[in-house]
Amino acid sequence: MSLYVETSGEGPNVVFLHGWGMNAEVWFEIQQVFEENYRVTVIDLPGHGRSQSENLGVDFDALVELVEANIPDHCILVGWSLGGVVAQSIAIRYPQKLNKLVLVASNAQFQQSDNWHCAMKPEVLENFVQNLHQDYKSTLQQFLMLQALGAENAKKTIRELKQRLFLHGEPETVALENGLLFLKNVSVLEDLHKITIPSLIVNGRLDSLVPAAAGEKMQQMIPQSEFKLIDKAGHAPFLSHSDLFINYLKEFLSK
Repeated sequence: MSLYVETSGEGPNVVFLHGWGMNAEVWFEIQQVFEENYRVTVIDLPGHGRSQSENLGVDFDALVELVEANIPDHCILVGWSLGGVVAQSIAIRYPQKLNKLVLVASNAQFQQSDNWHCAMKPEVLENFVQNLHQDYKSTLQQFLMLQALGAENAKKTIRELKQRLFLHGEPETVALENGLLFLKNVSVLEDLHKITIPSLIVNGRLDSLVPAAAGEKMQQMIPQSEFKLIDKAGHAPFLSHSDLFINYLKEFLSK
C-alpha cells in the first residue's frame, strides 16, 4: 500500500501528520514557512486526501508501521490530534527513527477511563460513530465546529478547515470509521515513559476535544519534554494562532 507523500525544501527532515477527517493540506501555511530551512514532508493518512485506504481495516498497528515506512530516518515528527497518537506510537516502537517529537492538541488516550480523565467522555465519541453512519458530511462539519469552539479566531479557523477538508476529494467513510475506533480504543499511556527523545507538547487552553490538562500530565510522563499552552486557542492552534505556534516550533527545532 502506498501513501501520498509530498516533500519540499532542503535541510533537516521534518514530517507533519494531520488529524481525523483532514488531510495534509491543513499544514499548507506551516509547510511554506519551514521549507525555507527544512526538508518538509507531509502525508495523507489512508483514506484521506490523496491516499486510498486499500482496506487497511481497523488495525492501528498496521497504520503505525505504514507511516513509519514512509518517513525518513532521524526526522522530526509533528503529529496533530489523531496524527499525534500515530507519532507517539512511532516514537515508542521505533526510538531510533526520530530525532524529536512534537505533539499538537493530541492525547495519549482520547477516551476517558478510570485512570485517565483528561479526555473525551465515551458518549461523545460514540455519538460521532453513530452519526457518521447516518450523515458523514454533517458529522465532519460538527467536528470542525468543535475544533474551534470558544476559541479566538474561531470563524477563521473553521473557514480554513472547511476549505482544506475536501480539497483533494472526500475522505473515505471506512477511513473515518477506523479513525474514530482508534480514538476510542487506542491508548499509549503505559508506554509514554519510553519516549526518550526531546519532545514538545502544544495545547490550546480552550480545546474542547483534548483538555489542556492532558498535555500537562503527558509532559510529566515523557522524560525529555516541554509543554506550551496557547491561551485563546482551541483544537487547531497552528491555524488560529499560527504565528505563535510557528515561533514555538522554530525555537524547539533549533535546540
